[in-house]
Amino acid sequence: MPLTFPKIGPKALIPTLVFCVGLLATTGLIAIEPSDEPREIVERVQTVAVATARAEPVRLHVRAQGTVEPRLETELVVEVAGRVVWIAPELEPGGTFTAGMPLLRIDPRDFESALERARAGVERAVSQHRLARATEARRRTLRDVGATSPAALEEAESHTGVTAASLREARAALVQAELEMERTEVRAPFDGQVRNRAVAVGMFAVRGTTAAQIYASQELIVRLPIPSVDLGFLDLSAFGTADPPRVTLTGQFAGRAEQWQGHLVRTEGALDARTRMLVAVARVDQRSSPNEPQLPVGLFVEADIEGRAIPTAFDLPRAALRGEDELLVIDAASTVHLRKVEVLRATGDRILVGAGLEEGERVATRALASLSEGMQVHPQPVWTGQEADREPRSDQTERGQ
Repeated sequence: MPLTFPKIGPKALIPTLVFCVGLLATTGLIAIEPSDEPREIVERVQTVAVATARAEPVRLHVRAQGTVEPRLETELVVEVAGRVVWIAPELEPGGTFTAGMPLLRIDPRDFESALERARAGVERAVSQHRLARATEARRRTLRDVGATSPAALEEAESHTGVTAASLREARAALVQAELEMERTEVRAPFDGQVRNRAVAVGMFAVRGTTAAQIYASQELIVRLPIPSVDLGFLDLSAFGTADPPRVTLTGQFAGRAEQWQGHLVRTEGALDARTRMLVAVARVDQRSSPNEPQLPVGLFVEADIEGRAIPTAFDLPRAALRGEDELLVIDAASTVHLRKVEVLRATGDRILVGAGLEEGERVATRALASLSEGMQVHPQPVWTGQEADREPRSDQTERGQ
């Protein structure tokens, strides 16, 4: 007789499934129960890029901009009245002349006649004075022997004085006539160039007529506005000495960049109330560098002004600066210390640090907010380029930064 098994319905399996699920859950909870055994906690140490502070001498520089101007500019003026009879070829806009060169002539005939009259007047006065002195001498002799009266001698003495005064007057008139004759020829007062001309041949010029506008081309100046914060980088005490601050001017001329050398000679007045800038004046004497290209008036130039020499300074990335004057210094035990320093200059992506650092100290190249006093870090040296260049360097900064 075959065996038969009773049928099990779905409802009869539910208790079995519940039991299995509970068993599995209990086993899982036991597996994830925290162990009572102690574990080793590993603390992560932050890696920090550091640069080694290297002291080096630095020459500060200040950058500025300006336009070339003549140091001396004046009007060429006619000093006597007359008709213009000759003008030099150099007396044209842009023309070049040298000191003492004749540039213009006034018709001299009237002045030649006046000069001859003045010479004749001197000769006449000399003759009259000589006669008066001789007459006085005779009257004095006659008075001594009683042959003439004292009044006659006094009259002779008076006449001698009058003729002496007339002689001085005639000689003064001669000097004036010679001077006016000389002024009929207008000469260049210095080496220079012509900006414009205002007279022509045949024109009648009165005394004081402006013949031309001229300027000295060998001595030029550039007025350079400098921010007040940059004035401390300049050695203002060197003005007026034998070695004033040197200035290198750079400009585009004739399709290429040219350079000219000059010196900073003075500053002008007070700070501009609007821009907070002080104007410094650089002078270029082109006679001292005859082989250099001529510096044209009106050219816009960039100026590199030599400033103070700093005997010891540290050149660091600007990102190393926290706040205005703090750096993160990493000691030999790799501990972070917040250090106040003297920031000589902060420009572009670099800073110059004076007091507050020592040679060979390690400085974090970035002032990370996650670093704090006393924190342990893992220093990672970075190459700054200073190890390869130990010569004195120049710190150059664009004006206004």
